[in-house]
Amino acid sequence: MSYEQMETRNQMNQMNQEQELLVTTFQARMSELNEEGQEAFLWDTLSRLSHVSFETSGRGDKGGVPFSFEIRGREMFIDRKEKSLTYATVMMAFRKAKQLQYVKGPKMLGTFGASYLYPIFLKLGICQRSEKKEE
Repeated sequence: MSYEQMETRNQMNQMNQEQELLVTTFQARMSELNEEGQEAFLWDTLSRLSHVSFETSGRGDKGGVPFSFEIRGREMFIDRKEKSLTYATVMMAFRKAKQLQYVKGPKMLGTFGASYLYPIFLKLGICQRSEKKEE
């Protein structure tokens, strides 16, 4: 393995550790905040996750597609889309995911761009994947 490959691998491992710490911190702080504080903290966390690679959930036996995003102001720009997701759209999906807790797939979030928000929300622990909601 070349020096460049080792350095790249070390950088990726460090980035993954930083991302995991960010996710752990996010999950711990959310229960301490009111709704307005949660929304602001979510947006700040998303800003810190800009350019991190995620993968959509896919459909049936088809795998998901990789994507990343960038936060600019009050918009989320997905690298695979021409249109951006507004702050209001992200927060509407966030509130829905929190309300449902168990989410079968992105359509249940009911917003534009849900196929990109769903895997992010799963990673952050905002909701859990469920084949069937338990009553």
